[in-house]
Amino acid sequence: MMGGEAIHGGGDWKRGRAWAGEWNRRLMDTLRRAETRAGRTLSRNEILDIAAEALEDDQLPMNFVSWRGR
Repeated sequence: MMGGEAIHGGGDWKRGRAWAGEWNRRLMDTLRRAETRAGRTLSRNEILDIAAEALEDDQLPMNFVSWRGR
C-alpha cells in the first residue's frame, strides 16, 4: 500500500472510514479546532495551509486534481 491508500484504508473506503485515525476525519477535526480557536470560519488559504501541513506530516504528496463533474 502506498501513502494515500494506506491512510484511506487500503482502497477500501468502508474500512478506511472505520479507522479512528483515518486521514479525512483527522483533517476535519483539525479544521474544526482551528475554527473554534479563531472564533470564525477559516478562509480558503487558511484551510489549504492546514491541509498542506497535514499532508507533509503524513509524508503525502500535495497533488490536487480538479473535479469537473459528470
